[in-house]
Amino acid sequence: MGRVFAHSVLESNPDVSKFELVVIAAKMHRMGLRPTLAECLRALETNEIDPKDIVEEIVSPAKPQTDEEQELEIRGSLSIVQDKK
Repeated sequence: MGRVFAHSVLESNPDVSKFELVVIAAKMHRMGLRPTLAECLRALETNEIDPKDIVEEIVSPAKPQTDEEQELEIRGSLSIVQDKK
């Protein structure tokens, strides 16, 4: 893995400003999408991840689900599958 330069990331994402780039990469790292900030920048450079999705998560974050909510969602999905049989 080589170095990642902000200029090359900005060239591949012209709609992102240099100030947004820092925030987007930091949010990607906090979300656990990549283990390092350099890898977050590389993913943006190669367009593996759409920066618009990350900006949307920053502006209106998804509400984290509790274990109970996840269990209810799984039960609901199972009942839909069982009804189709």
